Amino acid sequence: MTVILHAGMHKTGSTSIQKHFHRTTYPGLTYTNWSGQNHSELFVLLFEEFAKLADYHIFQTRGPAHCARLPQLRTEWQNSLTEEMNALGDKTLLFSAEAISGARYRTANLRMAEFFRLWTRDITVMAYVRGPRSYAASSFQQALQGPVFNELKALKLVPSYRA
Repeated sequence: MTVILHAGMHKTGSTSIQKHFHRTTYPGLTYTNWSGQNHSELFVLLFEEFAKLADYHIFQTRGPAHCARLPQLRTEWQNSLTEEMNALGDKTLLFSAEAISGARYRTANLRMAEFFRLWTRDITVMAYVRGPRSYAASSFQQALQGPVFNELKALKLVPSYRA
């Protein structure tokens, strides 16, 4: 069994990669079962420190009732991923989450590695890095397309690769 972790850094085509593998079936390859194509929410739900779960922006937008269900959801999805891993055999699992590349999730990354090592040591991490100028231009375009654009903060457009 092989596990491929796609640590899709922001602004590197991760959404296209995720969309493709979510929709397309390949012999010998399993794209992690999840309600959406991006596994970031699943990554945070399963591997982030429990006390920090409600701080995740996606969980916050869903409100207090959703945050109250996080312990139950964590258990359900841990069981689901465990079943998936047990059924893989000699297949390859692809897990793709932009959040993996976030510096704030170091502990979650360690927990994720421990989890997958229960089944295999054959773990490959793939990440793409976009040039800073190209990244900044793309970030600026995305900001302009957003619902509210009232101030240009140049430093927020530049990637924090060191972190």
